[in-house]
Parts: sequence; C-alpha cells; structure tokens
Amino acid sequence: MQDFNEKKLVWIAWAIMIGIIGPILSFVGPNLFQELFRKTSQTLYINTPMLANILFFSGAVFLVLFCALMYWGRRFIAFSIPSVLIAAALFYLSFNYFLIMSKESLVEKPLFSFDEFTYGWDDVKEGEMLITDPKVGTGNLILTFKDGHIMEFERNKYMLDNFGMINKLLKENGVVYKIVIQEEDSK
Repeated sequence: MQDFNEKKLVWIAWAIMIGIIGPILSFVGPNLFQELFRKTSQTLYINTPMLANILFFSGAVFLVLFCALMYWGRRFIAFSIPSVLIAAALFYLSFNYFLIMSKESLVEKPLFSFDEFTYGWDDVKEGEMLITDPKVGTGNLILTFKDGHIMEFERNKYMLDNFGMINKLLKENGVVYKIVIQEEDSK
C-alpha cells in the first residue's frame, strides 16, 4: 500500500496545479512571452504560430507526468527525469518559434532550428499579398528575399493596424508587391 506523507502529497498538489494552469496558459503562454520579451517600440508585427501553443500544452502534460512519477517514488525516477527534460525541451521550442516584423528588420526563428533568419527591408526582392476574404481583408503577406528565402506573414489584427507603415517601408525599399485575391469555391 502506498504510504501517504506530506512530502509526497506536494507532488500531487503540483500535478493538479500544473494540470489546471498548463492548458489555460497554453492558449496565451508563447504569445505573451513574445509580447513581453521580444516586442520593442519598433515592432510592427509579431506572429507566434499555433504549433507553439500546442508544444507548450505538450510540455505541461509532460510536467504533470513528472510530478505524478515523483509521487510514486524511487522506482519511477528513471522515467521522471526524461519526462522533465522533454517538458523543458518542449517549453524551449514553444518560446523560440516566431516571426517578427519591425521597422529595422524581419526576423524568423523556425521550429527545430538554432538559426535565426534576420533580414533588412532592403533585402526584400518581391512581395505578394494573398487576400482570402476581400470583405474582411484576411490573407497572407508573402515576402521573397534576394537569397531566395520566403517569409509568410498572416494578415491579422496587428498587421492591419500597422499596414500603413509596412506598406511605406516596402515602397521606400523599392518593393512592389502584387495583390492576389483568392476566390473560394462556391458549392
């Protein structure tokens, strides 16, 4: 029979707290991290892909698993240590997967990469605005750089708020982008 004492119940309390707070934070955690630690006064647009939120949730699940395994004691220590390492790796990946557009540069940090692609506005070769819903203005801004790298920025609230400045920066650097309206198939 499992022996109950205060030291072991702490692990259950942590597992319950992380189990409640983890899924809630997975909706805003990576996005909030980018807003707090990467946003400057020069930032026009930050995009944290949905996959970052899913990775954060997975990290929380592995952290709950770690707490549960620690509750059961020494026989599960071999499983608990890898579980906390996996949780830390997932949290790291979720916080380091983003696209940032500022007045000076365009930065992309791809998933599973230690490289960070940083370009200036003068590095943009061409652009294309894909509009999926002309009434609302949703779609994507796709920028192709001189070295062939492509960055795709989702037209969300932040981009629409700052699109005048983005358009100005593109024009100042001689980038003419074409607008493509994608028609939805009517059934």
